[in-house]
Amino acid sequence: MTALDLSLHKKQGLALLSEATEIGYGGAAGGGKSHLGRVSAIFFCVSVPGLQVYLFRRQSNELVKNHMEGPTSFPAMLHTWVKAGFARIVKNEIRFWNGSKIFLCHCQHEKDVFNWLGPEMHYLIIEQAEQFTPFMLKMLRGRNRIPEALEMPEQYKKLFPRVLYTFNPGGVGHAYFKAKFVKALKRDKSGVSEIVEQPDEEGGKLRQFIQAKLDDNPSVNPVEYRKTLRGLPPRMAKALEEGDFDQVVGAFFPEIDRTKHLIKPFRIPDHWTRLMSMDWGACGEGDPFSIGWWAVSDGVNTIYPRNSLIGYRTWYGAGLPKVTASQVAQGILKRELNEPAPIVRVAGGDIEDKRGHGPSIFEIFAEEDVHFARADRRRQPGHVQMRERLVGKNDIPGIYWFEQYEDILETIMNLQHDLHDPNDCTQNDDHNAEQTRYICMARPYTSDMPATELPIEQQFRMPTLDELWKITEENRRGRI
Repeated sequence: MTALDLSLHKKQGLALLSEATEIGYGGAAGGGKSHLGRVSAIFFCVSVPGLQVYLFRRQSNELVKNHMEGPTSFPAMLHTWVKAGFARIVKNEIRFWNGSKIFLCHCQHEKDVFNWLGPEMHYLIIEQAEQFTPFMLKMLRGRNRIPEALEMPEQYKKLFPRVLYTFNPGGVGHAYFKAKFVKALKRDKSGVSEIVEQPDEEGGKLRQFIQAKLDDNPSVNPVEYRKTLRGLPPRMAKALEEGDFDQVVGAFFPEIDRTKHLIKPFRIPDHWTRLMSMDWGACGEGDPFSIGWWAVSDGVNTIYPRNSLIGYRTWYGAGLPKVTASQVAQGILKRELNEPAPIVRVAGGDIEDKRGHGPSIFEIFAEEDVHFARADRRRQPGHVQMRERLVGKNDIPGIYWFEQYEDILETIMNLQHDLHDPNDCTQNDDHNAEQTRYICMARPYTSDMPATELPIEQQFRMPTLDELWKITEENRRGRI
């Protein structure tokens, strides 16, 4: 049998031979992610007779251009074996003499995952996985299984079923990979994480993150490639050059800056106007509610400009058990105990819609003494208002969040441009952005400090000599 050139550089080799069963390989552009996918697919197909490898990308044309054309494609790599009869390439399927197969698949829309509920995906490779939604990733991972009938060589039994994700910063899956791999798994200086067993609700696999860096790949000239990347917008260049997941490629709100928009918590003065906004939904993964409590700065004795919004509390339903509208209303009131109530509450979603002959969500909240006004739900004007506040004036923003709500701000940071409407963002995990947009469209106004709440230095200021003489004269004339 003619030998194939399946050479890998060190980081790619670590990913290939890792004892983890769920591997995230990604970071900087030029790290050799696609080559790793092809080599690992061929290597395991040759090593394990009857293995079924499913390699996914979001778009079908990406599969062809990335894996079926060019000098490093599957046809080029397998040319001698195809000629010798050890492998056949039939459209988007590669068949080996020992019964193993590689299927090149695409999954463009979330609904398309339901086309893949039947196959047993012994080795699942998802390329540019940041372009897949968390729902799509979890559904495809649910197809990753090995039948008992497959006779697995002893040295490979502990490696399968196996998943490999390759990804860069950005995309609709950015937040998922940042939370589950980049931040959750502690890495050594080389960028290789420990292997950590996941709980059942996370798939129960042995998870590892291997950070791919540009300098790791000897087949790419790092100097020349960096020059190419630096021709991109600054944040995009930083994300792709350094694999920096604090930069979001394609972000709809690139103006968000943690150092500016996240602030230390402080006691909100009682006289500041308080507001609340809500994007209604159920809980869990599908359509969670998001509620934000906001205060409007009066600009007095504070570094936050007059009329700026301070997000001092949030309540997000993602991942929570299903709850009723009544339970959410009671949770709102519980969180507002012993503090001034919001003077206005605005809500979007379909809270005013009737459910058959029963009361609307709007009416259920009202029965619990939580009264909402309907939010202005116009998207593009609302995004303009958000952007105005994020940018602010003279490099000082007009909107802030307490720092403990960084994860809320991050969901807004991760929103991408809608591919079909460049003036809008994708409506994926946009619930926190929705309620923020509602409050920005509510045109909040400032409450001035009451006279009884003068600064302490004014309340206890000693009168001047002229003021004392005036008081003495008025006493003498019997005016006071």
